[in-house]
Amino acid sequence: MNVDAIFSSIGRFSIRFRWLMALVWIIGAVAAVHFLPSLSSVTQNDNTKFLPANAPVEKATALAAPLGPTNLVPIPVVAARATGSLTAADTAALNRALLEDAFPEALSPAALALAAGTVVLWRVTVLGRTFVHRLQASDSILDGFAAVEDTQDGCVRFSAVTTGSTVPRRYLSVSTAVDAALFTSRAFGHPAYGQLLEAADRAIVGGASDVTITAGAESGSEMGAYSSQLAPIKERGLLIKFDEYMPLGLTPVVVHVT
Repeated sequence: MNVDAIFSSIGRFSIRFRWLMALVWIIGAVAAVHFLPSLSSVTQNDNTKFLPANAPVEKATALAAPLGPTNLVPIPVVAARATGSLTAADTAALNRALLEDAFPEALSPAALALAAGTVVLWRVTVLGRTFVHRLQASDSILDGFAAVEDTQDGCVRFSAVTTGSTVPRRYLSVSTAVDAALFTSRAFGHPAYGQLLEAADRAIVGGASDVTITAGAESGSEMGAYSSQLAPIKERGLLIKFDEYMPLGLTPVVVHVT
């Protein structure tokens, strides 16, 4: 049977039973309206649904989910002042502190923040929180919570990182306690701003063994912004000279200038 014969048969059938065909179409149209899903139920008008799970907007939505209508148990927060009642400024500051604690990456103030790209730190001291996409750090101090999005890329080497931080793989690096006393001064403009304390190594709570902050840089100098000054190396060299040439019975005492 050829194609012409097929279409001829269909045409003759449609003409002979034209009223029946029209009735079938009418019944089918009514049934489709009542029983088939509507167009709005099968189409997607929310463009965010087409985004990958690691998209920033999807992460923000996930972070905001706990604030929605769920079965969470409310936790009372008690705040008081030494004198008088709480002011509007006190309430705003309290709300901000609670939000920063709940969403540290999104809301807390950061010393260094970069949503995309790679941050390269070499002999740097970061005083504050760090939120970056990728990180390569060497001979540096991250004095504050650090969160790196892509931990499969980059490396943290010969550096000190605050415990609890999320960073790429580490090499000969140490972890320091939260809010540890590392510096003589944290006040910008002070002569000893960012200078390491002599007891800075006491803040180490984990990491590679036999690695110190005061002499743990790749060169043997201290970690951080003053690594290029090579102060520990110069001091060790000076003590060696004293040991060779000082008169017998005398002991050199090094007094660090702050």
